[in-house]
Amino acid sequence: MEEYEVDLRDYIRVIWQKKWIIVGVFLVAVIAAAVFSFRSPNAYETEALLQLESPPAVKGAQIQMPSVQLALLLLKSMDLIAQTVQELEQAQITAGWLASNLTISNSQGNLLQLKLKGSIEPTLLKRILEKHIALFEQRIAEELKKSVERELERVKKEQKRLERQKQRALEPLEKRRDEMLQAIKASQEALRLRGSQVDTIIIWANLSSLYSRLQAIEKERDSLIFPIEQQLEDLSFLEEELNGISSLNPLSVINAAFVPQAPIGPNRRLNILIVGALGLLLGVLLAFFVHYMQGGKEPSVSLQVSKSQANKQA
Repeated sequence: MEEYEVDLRDYIRVIWQKKWIIVGVFLVAVIAAAVFSFRSPNAYETEALLQLESPPAVKGAQIQMPSVQLALLLLKSMDLIAQTVQELEQAQITAGWLASNLTISNSQGNLLQLKLKGSIEPTLLKRILEKHIALFEQRIAEELKKSVERELERVKKEQKRLERQKQRALEPLEKRRDEMLQAIKASQEALRLRGSQVDTIIIWANLSSLYSRLQAIEKERDSLIFPIEQQLEDLSFLEEELNGISSLNPLSVINAAFVPQAPIGPNRRLNILIVGALGLLLGVLLAFFVHYMQGGKEPSVSLQVSKSQANKQA
């Protein structure tokens, strides 16, 4: 059997013979990559850091604030994104573009990091993120206000219930008290028009009894009304606290959006290097393919051509 061995020189020979194919493919790839990269607009990125503020604890009230997870969903919701795009009134900005280029993450605790990138003017990029944050802050404030309003409505209902309870408790006592006052007034009038000394003694005794009974009524009134009035006072204090919470800002901007100065992409040099390497590899493969199609021997590590066993070696 006759052996035909192909070594590295055969590969180099083919590459040298077809060098213009390799160089041509390489140059076409590099030029195309360069044209595409330098014609592509610069991409910029701006970011902001927000913090969700927890409302102060109020005894007797349950203020519900959106959790971090709910805030993340709200920031990425198409409803809020569409509102941002609508209020910006920029034709080149769409809800789909904003949704795909806006990145939101929860770095730690109540911190929310927002990043927005795109191949648009840096100042417009900053405006978009600021508008989105402003609308989000408005939504969060509305949620806090709704929660406070629910608690205020509950407080007012409780105040009305206590007032009715107070009124029901006072009605019979006030009636008895008025009767005692009228009786005392009548006894005082009788004392002014007193006759004999015996009548005076009797009237004074009656007055003393009436005053004692009036004092008992007043004591009973205080014992019934004091707990109700204490609850009403607590509710009034709670109402003041809730009104104060409704004016709080539930969102703090730690780092505001800024106008990016340097572009983040595209990485033109890296793109040209990668495409150049791929073009060089494609050129080599094309060179060997052309060599093969022209009838040349295909290089391989070992190519054996079988002949007669008798003609191998003398």
